[in-house]
Amino acid sequence: MEEPIPIVLVIGTGAPARHIGEALRHCGVRVDFVQELKSLLGDGAPCPAGSRIAGSADLVLFAVDPDDTLESAMLLQRLLPKGTPVVALQPGIRRLAWAAHAAPQLRWIRCVMAFDPAQLSQPQGSTRRRRKLYLSDTPQMRHWQSRFECAGFEVELCADMQSVQWGHLLLQLSALLVLASGLEYKQMLAVRAWRLRYARLLDEALGLLAGTAIEPRNLLGVPWRTVPMMLRLNDALFSWLAARHLSGRGEGLPDLSCADDKSLELAVDATCGEIMRLAVGLGADAPRTVDLAEQLMVIARQQTEDRRLVTTEW
Repeated sequence: MEEPIPIVLVIGTGAPARHIGEALRHCGVRVDFVQELKSLLGDGAPCPAGSRIAGSADLVLFAVDPDDTLESAMLLQRLLPKGTPVVALQPGIRRLAWAAHAAPQLRWIRCVMAFDPAQLSQPQGSTRRRRKLYLSDTPQMRHWQSRFECAGFEVELCADMQSVQWGHLLLQLSALLVLASGLEYKQMLAVRAWRLRYARLLDEALGLLAGTAIEPRNLLGVPWRTVPMMLRLNDALFSWLAARHLSGRGEGLPDLSCADDKSLELAVDATCGEIMRLAVGLGADAPRTVDLAEQLMVIARQQTEDRRLVTTEW
């Protein structure tokens, strides 16, 4: 008997989910895109019997607006059978915990995309770019691993995804510093003053994580606790080490230079916000992270004002 075609449901309009969904579709998977779940359910009504997704999705890519996380998770649980795997593509770390609490009957999968889908859509983007996905190691994802790899992704299944998420968050801090500096990634690292600021941010975050059981995953080729020491080296020594350990590491970072105020606010919340919440939970402070977040919010307001002035002039 011929194996049935698997069905993937993509919920929301986030670029990561669209990118993964389209890639899976191109390798023979049926992919249904739904912008929002409210359109499929009436108030208080069960899932319509004739719904095209009622009980039929084998995998869900969950990328709703972050503000709609809780409501969408609860609606999704009404639509799909118990245990359906749902890959959470929400920014930050805590939103997955919210979704899992709101819809505990679904099987929530942590995911970290170690690349920026927007870069792949640019003219210089190509299939040669590394498209790595870190996913929770579950029986469902072991079943799906070959399909993701067929779709062109390098997949690593991880038992400790929280470690991967924090490792990725520490890397994402450099993308925020790139925006604050007004330089490109490699240019920012070439300026020792900016390297020192990144080192202090990492010291602060790693100091907070030391008060937990979380050991951030090594995503740079060297342990995270070694990175601040490398960043503090003089230009000549750092350049020598960076060529061996950090070359190309900025390729998968998001380009925030053209981000609108909401996207930038989300990026700040998903990085600085997570560190600040960790500090509050430990009864500690994170002044360097707070300072960066405040600086970026000033930049966001200035970008919004500049766009408003351009629109007014036109």
